[in-house]
Amino acid sequence: MNGLHMGQSLGRSVARLPRPAFTLIELLVVISIIAILASLLLPALSKAKEKAKAANCVSNMKQIALAERMYMEDHSGSLTPLWRERGFPGWPPWTYDAASFAVQNPNLLWWQDELRLAGYAPARKVFDCPSLKWLATRAGGGSRSTNNTLGIGMNHREFGNTLAVSVPDRKPFRESEVVKPSAAIVFADAGGVTAATRNRPPDEWLEDKALDQALTVAGFGCSYFRVPSDPSFVEGDSRSLPRHNKRVNVTHLDGHVETMKNSGIGYQHARGHPAALWDRE
Repeated sequence: MNGLHMGQSLGRSVARLPRPAFTLIELLVVISIIAILASLLLPALSKAKEKAKAANCVSNMKQIALAERMYMEDHSGSLTPLWRERGFPGWPPWTYDAASFAVQNPNLLWWQDELRLAGYAPARKVFDCPSLKWLATRAGGGSRSTNNTLGIGMNHREFGNTLAVSVPDRKPFRESEVVKPSAAIVFADAGGVTAATRNRPPDEWLEDKALDQALTVAGFGCSYFRVPSDPSFVEGDSRSLPRHNKRVNVTHLDGHVETMKNSGIGYQHARGHPAALWDRE
């Protein structure tokens, strides 16, 4: 009995012996393998994440397209102005509220808030490109925002006209002025272009994020993008941008949205050319 008891005790003791730990070399090998796998997976995950943001941007543009179509139907085919100045003759007044407006400008009613106040697009977030991080506190043309990142811009000057009190006879553009609505781009991803890339082909334009990097709180998501008919186009302060895996989301006048190469907009072509999707002709 004693022998049996001792044997059982010895068996239990052997079973309870601690397992050998990883050696330092084995641990370093495991860490290296994890690091290699992470380096392989992170780009794919980042690309998948950007695809999701691009899809959300398309969804926002579709809502904007629907809102713009409803606005045109209720206004005899006229598009929303890019902005209208307070007191412009023949237009109703509005009450400015910095806390709820997509664009903080008490004297100019921008197209986003025109659609929002009229009930065509009540959800303010549809005017944002999800790929942008910072609020548009440094947006150009008086379209700054402390509420939104913005970054979905209206085509200026082909479709988004400005109604200034100093030019009282100016009118919004009308759909009837457009030769082919299905091939005319009204909205697109928009922002400033870096000085180093603004003279390169459109597919190589890079978003100017210098303000983001310097201030870490300032964004430059524009409410408009300039086209060759705008004399300030060369400045590159607001153009269409291929920010979604080197593609740009665009909305055509007939309401359909697509993702395309920035070069597909046809900036190299003159007005009236079939491939110039940036103009009304």
